[in-house]
Amino acid sequence: MNLFLDTSAIVKLYNPEAETEELTNFILQDDIEEILISEIALIEFHSAFWKKFRENQITEDDLNIVIKLFSNETFYKIIPLSESIIKTAIDLMERHGRNGLRTLDSIQMSSIFIANVNYDDLTVITFDSILTKIIALEGIQIYSKS
Repeated sequence: MNLFLDTSAIVKLYNPEAETEELTNFILQDDIEEILISEIALIEFHSAFWKKFRENQITEDDLNIVIKLFSNETFYKIIPLSESIIKTAIDLMERHGRNGLRTLDSIQMSSIFIANVNYDDLTVITFDSILTKIIALEGIQIYSKS
């Protein structure tokens, strides 16, 4: 099985929240072949943790540790931004803009389509309710909590 993690899922792996333990156990299954992320998630991850720092949810030391850990990870397969991703994101916005699809989420979704994986063997993990709804409309399997 291949996984695609959006930023909401990645952040939970580095900042303990209610779903972190269950999510970690799911990701550590033996049958996981690749964990895919969009290159845009690199920026969003940094932004999310800088926000946590600004709002005094984490210390500066914690911020530096988390960013260093994430930056040194080698088990993510990063889907690079490309012209194809941008074009696909625009197409997705045309299809799902009325459903609330946002800019960066359209880039996350288009990365899934450009990743060239078998959708029958792909599970998307997101904790974003709008993105969950739109991914379901596209017929892609979504991780759901037990």
